[in-house]
Amino acid sequence: MELVFDIFRERKREIKAHIDFIRLHEKSLGSIKIPSTPEQYQILLACAYILIYNMIEATILKFLEILEQELFKNISCPYTLIPELKKEWVKNELGTSEQLTTEKRLDKAMKFLEFFSGQGAFKIKITSGGGGNWDDEAIYELSKRLGIDLSKIPKKVTTGVKRHIVNNMGCIKLVVDLRNKLAHGGISFCECGKDRDLKDVEQIFKKTCAYIEGVISSFKRFIDEKNYIIKNNEQLALRAS
Repeated sequence: MELVFDIFRERKREIKAHIDFIRLHEKSLGSIKIPSTPEQYQILLACAYILIYNMIEATILKFLEILEQELFKNISCPYTLIPELKKEWVKNELGTSEQLTTEKRLDKAMKFLEFFSGQGAFKIKITSGGGGNWDDEAIYELSKRLGIDLSKIPKKVTTGVKRHIVNNMGCIKLVVDLRNKLAHGGISFCECGKDRDLKDVEQIFKKTCAYIEGVISSFKRFIDEKNYIIKNNEQLALRAS
């Protein structure tokens, strides 16, 4: 999990460096020493939203990578997985969410059969989903799908990211919305930065970081406590049934 923290801290440093540069640019408006224009300032503000989103997605994807490695290292049989991850394993082994030809679906089924005949090794690939749209709701749905409890994130933090800023969007939803519009040409960088200032960016950055830190802590607890494995009493109940 340290790699997840490293990715988060690295991206966080990048955003802080960018904010510091915007602050310098803000002070330089109208300065003879460092010529600048309002358009340049708006573009810099818009870039901050892309950097914040980059931090969110990089953190989530790195965790999924680490989780796959953890399961590969510690799990040899899917029977010991919690129900959520059993479902994830079956779904990916059989390609139930994929558009497959009859031949490919049969090929997956045959490989699935090989495992139960003792010829195949256990492996699990976790479908990330949420590509380009990792807001707080998508993160919650991913965690729920994998059996990860996010309830220990302080209410103040979750309320902070959900409190509406504009168009019924909280700070992370706004970041995702602006990132997507910029990435797909829906708005220009100047349009994105217009009517916004450094204080807006800093508040969104602060609230987003607090939430992602809470998510990482929940992810870490899930791995450290091996909550991906069903407990002994649950295994006994399953056998009895």
